[in-house]
Parts: sequence; structure tokens; C-alpha cells
Amino acid sequence: MNDRERGSAFDENMVTLSNWVMNSVTEEDRQRLFYRMSKQMKSIHEHGGYLDQMNPYTIRVSRDGSSFSFPIEGNATKELREQNIFDFACLSVAAYANCFPYINEYTNIQGYNRFMREHYEEFATFLPEKDTFYFKGVIQGGDRVYYSDFRDRLQEALLKQAGDDLDGAVRGSQELTGTGRARSYSTPQGRLLSENETNDLGNAAFMKTMALPALLFTVLFLGSLLVFGIYFSS
Repeated sequence: MNDRERGSAFDENMVTLSNWVMNSVTEEDRQRLFYRMSKQMKSIHEHGGYLDQMNPYTIRVSRDGSSFSFPIEGNATKELREQNIFDFACLSVAAYANCFPYINEYTNIQGYNRFMREHYEEFATFLPEKDTFYFKGVIQGGDRVYYSDFRDRLQEALLKQAGDDLDGAVRGSQELTGTGRARSYSTPQGRLLSENETNDLGNAAFMKTMALPALLFTVLFLGSLLVFGIYFSS
């Protein structure tokens, strides 16, 4: 297979981002793709490149969303990298809002992105709930954070929160069981301790119950001796 044939086979498996988005992909599919694309963009920036002409027709995606290609240029400046992050955020929002049919190869992308910044709230209703904070920060707030970094930090925060919630539940359970004798135990060792405490209380009650007749017998016996002593002395 020659280079041209390989290129044709590659092209047949790849579609424009616009076509891919319009092909009934789910919100989760888009999130996964944009996460991988953002990671790749970060790597390109770290190696001195940047993405040129970022629009839904210059970016190509495999039909299953597992791979993609960007138009890449070299000699990236800080301003170009930051512009890439902003443009990528706007591109992602446009994908969620199904705006690609209104964008073509001749659309002024920068003008369109400025329009989105001014009317962001109207676009935000189409976004995944957990991502709205990120896109608002980049598009309106001037943040220049990679989407992939945001998702990684969000995942770490969710895992930490889950751990904190679990710790809180354990502590709450311990507080609810109390510190007196009438408490429950969840571990085998705790259950054994609970049984021992119950036995101790039972034993104490048994001893008290047995002591009462003995005391009564002693009192009656001493009383009888006293009566007999008085009788014989008289």
C-alpha cells in the first residue's frame, strides 16, 4: 500500500469534528473526546507547538472517537497557547450547544468566540453540569487552564470528598453508639466486649437476687435466738 492509499484509508476512517458531533454522540462521548484533545493540546504546547485554525472543519476525528488530528504549527508564544485554550473552550461549548451547523469554513471564529463570551449564559444551559464552572472561568473569567487539568483535579476532589464523607459517616456512627454501657459494636471484638459487659451485668443482678433471701434468713435466725434467750433467762 503506497502513501496515497494509506492516506485514503486514513481519511475514510476520519471525519470532521462537525460531522462527528452531529452523528448522535452522547454527552459522555464528547466529554471523553474533549478531555483527550485537551491533554494532547497541552502536550503540543509543552513541545513548543500550537494549534492553528481551530474550528470544527480543520479538526478530524475517527468515527469511534478514539483518535483525532489537529492542524499544528511551531514556535508557539505564551499568547498563542492561551488563545488556544480559550478557542478550545469555545469550540467545546459550541459542540455541546449543537452550533456547528451555523459555523462553516468561512466563519470568523474569533468573532464567533467573542459573541459566545458576551452571551455565555445562553450557551451554558447545554453544558454538563460539572463543567459549567470551568467554561465560564475560561470564556468569561480569563482563566487559562487546560480542560484536562480541570477534569483531573475535579476527579481528585471528588475522590477526596468521598473519602471525607466515609470518614464522617464512620465518626458519626461512633458518636451515635455513645460511650456508656448501652452501646452497640460493629466489629467482632466489639461484639465480644458487649457480650462480656452483658454477662457482668447479669452476674451482678444474680448475686443481688441471691443475697436477699440469705439476709432475711440471717435476720430471722438471730431474732429467734434473741427470743429464746429472753425466755430461758426469765
